[in-house]
Amino acid sequence: MKINPIFYFFIISGISLLTVNYLDIKSLQPNESLKLGENSKLLISDDIDSSSNKMVSESCNADFKIGNHGFQFSGGMRFDSRKFGDGNVSFATPVIAIDENKVWIGGETNKIIVGAFELVFSKSRQVEDMPIAKNIVPFKKVDKLTGWETHKRLSGIDKVQDNILIGLTEYYDAMGDAPFSHAVLDKDLNLSGWYKTDAVQIAHTSGWIQALPEKWSQLLNATHLMGNTENYPIARRHSNGPSLYLWDGNISATMQVTPKLYYTLQKPLHELRYNREDVLFTPLLRKTLPKTVGNNDLWTVESQAWGGFVRGDDYIVFGASGMHHSSGGYKITDKDGNKCGGPCAYDPNDYYNYYWVYNMYDILNARYPWDPKPYEWGKLKLGFAEELIYGSNANGLIKGVDYDGTYLYLTLKNGDTSRTSQRLPLLLRYQICNVK
Repeated sequence: MKINPIFYFFIISGISLLTVNYLDIKSLQPNESLKLGENSKLLISDDIDSSSNKMVSESCNADFKIGNHGFQFSGGMRFDSRKFGDGNVSFATPVIAIDENKVWIGGETNKIIVGAFELVFSKSRQVEDMPIAKNIVPFKKVDKLTGWETHKRLSGIDKVQDNILIGLTEYYDAMGDAPFSHAVLDKDLNLSGWYKTDAVQIAHTSGWIQALPEKWSQLLNATHLMGNTENYPIARRHSNGPSLYLWDGNISATMQVTPKLYYTLQKPLHELRYNREDVLFTPLLRKTLPKTVGNNDLWTVESQAWGGFVRGDDYIVFGASGMHHSSGGYKITDKDGNKCGGPCAYDPNDYYNYYWVYNMYDILNARYPWDPKPYEWGKLKLGFAEELIYGSNANGLIKGVDYDGTYLYLTLKNGDTSRTSQRLPLLLRYQICNVK
């Protein structure tokens, strides 16, 4: 591998101002990989084909567009609501992992249970006409939970080699000392062990787990990315915006990861966390609303991300957000007279599905992990005549994301509006294409 001559110039000249190594991507050979430490930096090369191996078409009748990616609705499905094994999908936090002809999914929120359903889609955009998928792997508890494990929430899932790797986030970790971030299950959902990463904060990596496209995997000497955001209380232990850590796929007691993107309370993605000009952090003593709402349409304390993946040169993150139009506060009384138990928007309908898109080179070229900013973000219309979101109870909001190189899969919490007596998720699939 050839080193950029500029690097030699600074070394020979004895100049000590250079703090970051610049590596020339053009000189990489097919069997070489690029090892990136936290402060390594890439030169952008127009000669590199950074497209995903499985970009399926150059054009499509996209329901929505993000960057140069088009997303065309390709089907939806509901879930059988009955109990299978140790639980069901009712009141689930439906994180997902697509595995050939089935989908692994998390069950009831107050349990750490995993099961699998068949994949069966209909292109009908009417929820009541979507097929109900059969359960093919009954739900099973991760373990006989005691102690700290009882406070965990299932926050990510993926199939890695022949194992099911799940991300676990302690719901209320005020001390930030949760001992583990992941659990590994065998093909029969038996617990193989508890694990953690060596992330800056392990909560940064206990969310989504996503395989990297082959091009980026070879370039970065990593097989997967891990990410998370402040989807649960105690902001200081979370990334205050989407995170991205590189992982080599090796499962060990302490899994080594490389931080490339994360945010802190001191360096959040946006400083107006409550979208109020008078409050930067928690308005403990300011429960009255400001006269002027802030201009933060990027990220608030009510923003959540539930999955991200790399396609082309982009890191695309999906989730939900709120508080952008009405601002909000901490334990305030909203405009409908409801007392909030924590942060909430003043308008209980000020919530919507959302996306954020980063350029991978911006992430890899940044001096600090909190420097990169999305180049595009905004509300996400999923292509239905009537959006499925109603209120702050997360009905119809994205809570699970997966990408298999061809399709985007999204689960909507309580999105199955055809059976209103139960709180059931809905799974949607979108074909991805290139658009201008």
